[in-house]
Amino acid sequence: MQEFLARNGRFCLSDDSHGVDQVGLNYHRVLDFLGSTGIPTLHYLELSDADTTEAVDSRFPRTRVMSIPVSELKNLPFWLR
Repeated sequence: MQEFLARNGRFCLSDDSHGVDQVGLNYHRVLDFLGSTGIPTLHYLELSDADTTEAVDSRFPRTRVMSIPVSELKNLPFWLR
């Protein structure tokens, strides 16, 4: 993990579900994981309304990488317990 952080790795959530009953199965562990590893930011992909110069791949000109600090993420309604 130290190497990941030292190289400015970007952490994003994904889901390896093999059926509908497994979607988001372990998301309840995410905040604790982020806290224990010291990952300060969560990254995600977002579609913009128009082509963007921030596109991560020219094949997907409306897609850009966004981020949110974990401190803000914790306060989103989805995570409130």
